Amino acid sequence: MRTACVFTREDDILKTAGRINAFTGALVAEREPLDAWYLGDEKEGAAETARCVAGIGTAVRCPLDSGTLPENMLDNLEALYRERQPELLIFTAGSGALAARLAARIGGTCLTGCRTLGRDAEGLWVRRTVYNSHADAVCRPQGRPLVLSVSKAGPVSESSVGESEQAAITEVSPVLKHYGYCLDRKLKGSREKNPLEEAKLVLVGGRGLGSRENYERLKRLARAWGGACGCTRAAAINGWADVADIIGQSGHVIRAELCITLGVSGAAPFMAGLENVKNLVAVNSDPDAPVFKGADYGLAGDALEVLEAWEKQAEEQRHEN
Repeated sequence: MRTACVFTREDDILKTAGRINAFTGALVAEREPLDAWYLGDEKEGAAETARCVAGIGTAVRCPLDSGTLPENMLDNLEALYRERQPELLIFTAGSGALAARLAARIGGTCLTGCRTLGRDAEGLWVRRTVYNSHADAVCRPQGRPLVLSVSKAGPVSESSVGESEQAAITEVSPVLKHYGYCLDRKLKGSREKNPLEEAKLVLVGGRGLGSRENYERLKRLARAWGGACGCTRAAAINGWADVADIIGQSGHVIRAELCITLGVSGAAPFMAGLENVKNLVAVNSDPDAPVFKGADYGLAGDALEVLEAWEKQAEEQRHEN
C-alpha cells in the first residue's frame, strides 16, 4: 500500500519525525512504499524530513511560503494526490484540519488524532482516543484513500538514519490560484499579542490548583522565572483565571520551548493547544491522567506541593541574586 507522509514548514521535524516513525513502524517493517511530501520553501527542511523519517523512498518538495493560503495548500496536496495516487496519507499532529479538508476534496475517509497504526488478518486498524481522551477505540476504516493525522499523545521512536539510504528529493512547481483575498500581515501584526503567544516558558494551571489564590501563586512563579502563565477552560469557568489566558481549542495555541502543567487532566481540546510545544512537563496526582500520554516528562504528585517547592526555590534564588 503506497503511503505518503505530509509535512509543512510549520512542523518541528525533529520532534514530529519521532511520532511519524512510531506510527508508520508496521508499514516500514513490511517494506511498504513510503513517500514524504514537504510543503515549504526551505530546502533544508525537505532534506531534514527525508533524513529523519524512517523508510522514506521518495521525498517531494513543493515550495510554498508562510503566506500561502489554506486553499493553495489544498490545491497542491490534491495535485500531488492525483499524480501519485497513494492509498494512505498521514498528516502530522498539527495538520488535522488540513487532513480533513483534503479527504473531503478527494472523496476519502479521514480519522484525526490517531495514536497507533497496524495490520492483522482482518486488515488495517487504527487506534485513536475517544470520549474526550478518556478511552481508546480501535477503528477499521474501509474507505480509500484513507487520510489520517497523528496525535501528539502517540508514542515516539527514533529513526535508524545511519542504516538507511538517503532518499532523493524531487521538487515540483506549486500551483497558486487566485482566490480573491490575501493574508493581511500588517493587520495581524498590529493586534496586541498575549504574552502566551511568544513566551519560551509557559506554566499552565488546571482544576487541580483548587482556587484563584493558587492560580495567582502560579502566575507569580511564572513571572519570577521569566515566563507566562496560562490556564485550562475549567480553571477559567471556575473564575480562577481570565478567559484570555485559556490554552486549547477555545484559546491559545502556544509554541513554548518548555511548558509545565500543574493539576491539568489533559483533555483533547486542551492538548490541541500544546501541539507546537517542544517540551511538555506534566504534574498531576492521578498517574492515569491523559496529560501524561502527551508529556515528555511526567510527575505523579500533588500539584500544590510541587508549586510550594518551586516557590521556595524561586525565593532562594531571588535572595542569592
